[in-house]
Amino acid sequence: MKTSPRLRAINAVVSALLLVTFVVHGAIGALEMYGVVEGMSAGVTHTLELLAFIHLGIGVYLTIAGLKAQRKSGGEAYAGENLRYLLVRISGIAIAVLMIAHILSFVHDDALHSFSIAHLVINALLVASIAVHVVLNVKPLAMSLGIPTKGSRVVVIALAAALLFMLAAFAVQFLRAGVV
Repeated sequence: MKTSPRLRAINAVVSALLLVTFVVHGAIGALEMYGVVEGMSAGVTHTLELLAFIHLGIGVYLTIAGLKAQRKSGGEAYAGENLRYLLVRISGIAIAVLMIAHILSFVHDDALHSFSIAHLVINALLVASIAVHVVLNVKPLAMSLGIPTKGSRVVVIALAAALLFMLAAFAVQFLRAGVV
């Protein structure tokens, strides 16, 4: 597993870029749904998709490598860390599935005009999954990037505010579409 430290470092950089790109994408999308701006930036969206799929690929590889190493070492049980590990993996899988549904709903449906309960549920679950995934990973990401972890609580609060702003935009869009 000589590639793991290097791959973990690459994944940390990809994760940081992914997080920044996600916040920009979410802010632009929310402002579009609020009616403040018109037209989502395709460049930001495609960059976000690319970074997400790179992160997913690296994450799957590292998870498989980690499981193999754990099996070789006898599989020590650390309940707290294993729970965090499982929640990160489950939320990551949920993000992958819901992200595809999110992309398909906005590409193949005229979602801004026919925002259904299904759109609202998919996007609310996506935001919730991202919240879990990010909150569990902010401190480890900061450590990987060599950033002091003292400020990680401030980052979590800022991200929570951004996620609530995005979630509210989905709710406003749902109400504006008049589906209720």
